This record gives sequence, structure tokens and C-alpha cells, in this order.
Amino acid sequence: MEMGFLADVLIGVIIGGGAWYINHLTARIGRLEERINSTRETFIHKDEMSTMMGRIEDRFARLEDLLHRLMEK
Repeated sequence: MEMGFLADVLIGVIIGGGAWYINHLTARIGRLEERINSTRETFIHKDEMSTMMGRIEDRFARLEDLLHRLMEK
């Protein structure tokens, strides 16, 4: 009778440990998915960046022209 009880306890510990491990993995996968989604929201695409850089360069060119005109006066 004791061997059956020990086998049941051992099987219970193995199943419990496996369940804990699977729960830990699913929680970690969930956290990684959240990080991936936030990364997509945080970073911009290359096309958007080149558009923004073009606008910034245009504004610097206008400032440069303004400074040249002021220095000529």
C-alpha cells in the first residue's frame, strides 16, 4: 500500500511541476507579446523617418536662407 501511495505522490509532484512550468512559460510568452506590440507602436518605419527628415531639412534650408538675407542687410 505504501508503494502505491509513494507512486501517486511522485506522479502528483511531476504533474504539478509540469503545470507550474507551463504556466510560467505562457506568462512569459504573454509578456513578450506585449513588448513586441509596444515596440511596433514606439518605433517608426523607414519611410516615415525619411519623410520627417525631409521636412526637417526643408526647415533648416529656410532658416539658412533667412540668415543669409539678414547678413546681407
